[in-house]
Amino acid sequence: MNQVIISRQNFSSNYKLLVYCNVVNSHYRFSIKRLCVFVTNENPKLYDYRCYKIMDWPWQYSFPPFFTLQPHAPTREKQIQAWKYLVISYCQVNTLSTLDLAEAGDLPLFHNGDIDRRLSQDEIREICDELERSGNLEWTDKTHRRAHIFWKSPAQLGADIYKWVDQTGQAGTVLTVTEILEEGENGASWRGVSTEVVVKALLALQKEKKAELFEDREGAKFF
Repeated sequence: MNQVIISRQNFSSNYKLLVYCNVVNSHYRFSIKRLCVFVTNENPKLYDYRCYKIMDWPWQYSFPPFFTLQPHAPTREKQIQAWKYLVISYCQVNTLSTLDLAEAGDLPLFHNGDIDRRLSQDEIREICDELERSGNLEWTDKTHRRAHIFWKSPAQLGADIYKWVDQTGQAGTVLTVTEILEEGENGASWRGVSTEVVVKALLALQKEKKAELFEDREGAKFF
């Protein structure tokens, strides 16, 4: 086996690895502290790859028919519910708050390489539409190609943010969205949530008169 040198950079906060390898037409899986990255290289080069935490996949994930939505209505409904739960769990474990349909098909979530099964784009879109109906997804564009995923609703995240503000004695002060995101990286419940979702959480607090979001949406005052 070719030698692969893996060095760590911003490992705890950004879940990224710098990988330098001399591998030709090979597909390896590296596991480090419950994290893994898939690497395919043609030439020795320095790469920056996204790492995904290892999940405890449900039994359906290793069942090939699971990756084809069945025509029988009751069976299809059960499949979709199982997929919805899996999408939310996967996004929460990996702190993914946005989903791009152009790239989603390559995620381990929708592609099980061990059994060579992949959910189609149309089926991924159908599951996303069901997630939207249940309030766990919001499309960001009219073409429905990119979406926010909510493993917690903006109102729930807003409550978590306000609890932190209150417990740390920051009520009555101004905090930037960047400061809130940085606290998330320290292990708060909104770790990995995108700027857009944090803004939605602040808007939910504004409706409750617990915060006032600035017009530029770069910060808020908490009451």
